[in-house]
Amino acid sequence: MSLKSYEKHLLSKEWQDSVKDFDCCGEAGGNLVKLNQFLKNNAISYNQDNLSRTNIFVENGKCIAYYSLAMNAIKEPKIDIEEKYAFLKSYPAVFLTRFAIDKSFQQTGLGKDILNSIIRNTYKDKETGARFLFLDAYPESVSWYLNNPLFEILYTALSERIEHSCEEEIIIKLNERLKGGIP
Repeated sequence: MSLKSYEKHLLSKEWQDSVKDFDCCGEAGGNLVKLNQFLKNNAISYNQDNLSRTNIFVENGKCIAYYSLAMNAIKEPKIDIEEKYAFLKSYPAVFLTRFAIDKSFQQTGLGKDILNSIIRNTYKDKETGARFLFLDAYPESVSWYLNNPLFEILYTALSERIEHSCEEEIIIKLNERLKGGIP
């Protein structure tokens, strides 16, 4: 799937109507409803207040996917870092604060393409320095990220939190990756 097939826009009042029918979770609900609510109720004001930047992908006037980015820093000792950078108190990261695909476009490869594009564009942008892409995924989404070879779990304190809130399948996949050494 090529992202060139879709329009990409910074969410603004001009594009507000395109998000009104966005639904990433359908009847499943849960935490994912919060992703729908943020897009419809808060994303534009977050853009205006420089709290994050929300970009939308549009097809035929309808938002089919979105993501929000902000800046962040990862504080040691949560991660292993190259020796030459060990003196730093924190490490620059781009924070993927929200990422959702409309339910009618899920399982099409669109999410993977957008994520790869975010990573590629983050590292091409020479105005911002960042060594990491940081995200805090809802438990329902963790297995999707673990199936993407671009992602590594950099600190395992996350695993304890996941064990208390995720389904068995996610826990099994996480444990397999941790035991086998994260590539």
